[in-house]
Amino acid sequence: MTRGNGIPASVCMKEPDQEMASVLAAIGGEFRPNELAYLAATMKVEAAIRDRLAFGLHRDYEPSGYIVAREWNRVDLAVLDPAGAPLALVELKAIYTFDAFGNLRHFIDATTADELKAQRLAVGGTAVYSLLLATHLGGTIEPQFLKPVKYSGGINRAITKHGDAAAARAQACEAIDKGLAARAVVARGEVKGGAAFGQSASVLYWLVRNEGHAAMAPK
Repeated sequence: MTRGNGIPASVCMKEPDQEMASVLAAIGGEFRPNELAYLAATMKVEAAIRDRLAFGLHRDYEPSGYIVAREWNRVDLAVLDPAGAPLALVELKAIYTFDAFGNLRHFIDATTADELKAQRLAVGGTAVYSLLLATHLGGTIEPQFLKPVKYSGGINRAITKHGDAAAARAQACEAIDKGLAARAVVARGEVKGGAAFGQSASVLYWLVRNEGHAAMAPK
């Protein structure tokens, strides 16, 4: 039995939702100990997560003749079938959990805009996703690390306002879940990154699928 593209069904990979969720769930193992914590504390992790996600998908899809491309037609990540048609398109957006207490709507709208941009490159059956990443540090940043840690001021203010880092994380997740409540979230999780600059760090994620029906929310 073969699929429409001529590839035997026996060698085809999982459906895109399952494949994306599976690779994301295991992505923490792609980093060296404490590497992700260092990267997350010093920059937004969009590129780092994209690269690990792309390579994980590449390992899984390559045996079936599929190609995983980065920055494909200005889309962050694409899975292409052997004929070059997009099976899946992924746009990533990185924030910090403290962003959930400010202009979260800006970032939610940005993920929708990314999905709509990618939809213009989709063909029948293309799965289009946005992947929202939220870095969270496990405590306030000490004075000697204020400059090396990017956005240390926002991190410290959010933790102080909510009492502790756990409370800030919980409130941020609640706000993001609410902001994405009308969207098709197909995977949600956390990538633990170890520790750097005296604090633990992790990256929370929400993988959203767009079937071509999303539109920018009214202001």
